Amino acid sequence: MKNAAVSFFILPVIMISCKKPVMLKEIDRAYQTPGNAYQMAVAIGEYVHQYPDDKVLAEKFIKYLYEKGYFRESLHLAQSVLQRNPEDGTAWFYSAQAYSALYRFPEAEKCFTRLMKQNSSDNAIYNAYRKFQVRKRIFGSVASLDSLISLTNSDSLYRKRADLLLTANEVNAALSDYRYYLGRVSFDADALLNKFRAEMISRQYDSAGVTALRLSQAKKEKQVFARFAELVPQAREADEKIDKNPGHPDGYVEKARILLLLRFEQEAIDNLLTAVSLKPADPALRFKLALAYQVSGQEDKARELLKELQAQGIKLPEELRKKMKME
Repeated sequence: MKNAAVSFFILPVIMISCKKPVMLKEIDRAYQTPGNAYQMAVAIGEYVHQYPDDKVLAEKFIKYLYEKGYFRESLHLAQSVLQRNPEDGTAWFYSAQAYSALYRFPEAEKCFTRLMKQNSSDNAIYNAYRKFQVRKRIFGSVASLDSLISLTNSDSLYRKRADLLLTANEVNAALSDYRYYLGRVSFDADALLNKFRAEMISRQYDSAGVTALRLSQAKKEKQVFARFAELVPQAREADEKIDKNPGHPDGYVEKARILLLLRFEQEAIDNLLTAVSLKPADPALRFKLALAYQVSGQEDKARELLKELQAQGIKLPEELRKKMKME
């Protein structure tokens, strides 16, 4: 672990002063100490001030902190970068994302507005902004439900709030409401399915296995839900494969296959997008992504990918071409 961390942080950096390796060692020490994310962000912020031209390290850590859920720390570092380089697009992007994750919607809106003025044709920014707008609307609805719950304490309102929170990817908060609601009703297959989805997203596989067994008691689709319980350990194995080799697409492809069987199409697409980003020249990966888009009802995206494959001389199954209305 020590050698890997040192390689990750120190090797990409050219040692041009005595102070530089000392600062990098401080960053490395903070990285290896659990619960030290903020200290790590502060140390990197100081490093960025000393060496503002080292964009690669700063941007790497802004992204790393955000993806690990350290939103305040990611924001702290992004703001440090922007003080020295007000045009840094990565810092503006993750500032917007972090503000949104911290429910600071006006600040996030300002960051996104600036980003889209500077990068009007950037699909990643547009898609992130679209998700932000959905999140903002959802939390307006959640606030209204909070008021109603405080007045009525209705069980059904907990279920509605859980569904909204899950849509906003607030998985732990959603699970809390699902547990409360399901503890007060005899059986609700839809709520159990959403709880199962939240547990799978957050890798709470032991709980997901128990929920899947409860789902198998449903009157409808008993065999389908019984199959869910069998897929839980397979999902765990796929995640272990990803953790061992995050730079290889195989684990993401396997996880996507399982998620499609679970009918979690968007989560499957997210994993396939990661796989394609790791090996963009592989037509088999892009074909799998196109099929996932087609299954999820996103036929325009599926057709676009399939046409790109056709243009490269790849022959598509005739049945698929007819179904997608392609020549």
